[in-house]
Amino acid sequence: MTTTAESVSGPMYLDDRLPDGYVIVCAGGGGEHSFLLSKLGPSIECPRCGRTALSASLLDAYYERVRGALLNRNRVESVTP
Repeated sequence: MTTTAESVSGPMYLDDRLPDGYVIVCAGGGGEHSFLLSKLGPSIECPRCGRTALSASLLDAYYERVRGALLNRNRVESVTP
């Protein structure tokens, strides 16, 4: 079964980038769990439940989320006296 991440609430998403790799969170198999990947290939498979996602989709959603957070922070800072 192949799935792709469209948002943080999706079945799999890239949570953060660390010096050691990428933190991937997966909501498959009846619970949320995370794992670390040193590199991203064309697709990612969860080692616990076997769910897969395309790396490009995970990266797009991650950068969209980060960009949205930065824009929101800038709006709050510009409104604060």
